[in-house]
Amino acid sequence: MDEKSVYSNLHHVCLIVKDIDMAIDHYRALGIGPFQSPPVKTAELTFKDKPVPPDYFKRWEVMGKMGAINLQLCQPISGNSPWQQFLDAKGECVHHLGFFVDDIKKEIDQFKEAGFEVILASKFVGGGGAAYIDISKTGDFYIELIQPHP
Repeated sequence: MDEKSVYSNLHHVCLIVKDIDMAIDHYRALGIGPFQSPPVKTAELTFKDKPVPPDYFKRWEVMGKMGAINLQLCQPISGNSPWQQFLDAKGECVHHLGFFVDDIKKEIDQFKEAGFEVILASKFVGGGGAAYIDISKTGDFYIELIQPHP
């Protein structure tokens, strides 16, 4: 039996930005949108396998329709978050590709077993969760695995 690839269900492309309002205006002018804040709330958060409070890092994020997938814009707003570290190191660019998965724990375990680093992982209020994985092993680019809440 063929197993579905972790990359089968692309949900979004995320850009890290310095000014989310300017970015929204720019991409709206290109016909992308409307932009809305995701309704998901975080119940638990780990940063590099260490638990941190769910509101430890702050960022603004919006999602806008871009054909069959979404464009996510993310602006760090406080703390030395993984988003701020990425923005400082790389500037405004693609941060990650987000993929929906059926079993996030299984997928995270497989990436860890293969030697890839889980940068940030969260569990959502009501179930599901998300995780950033450094698939390049150099911090150049991440994927986000998302198991939507039921």
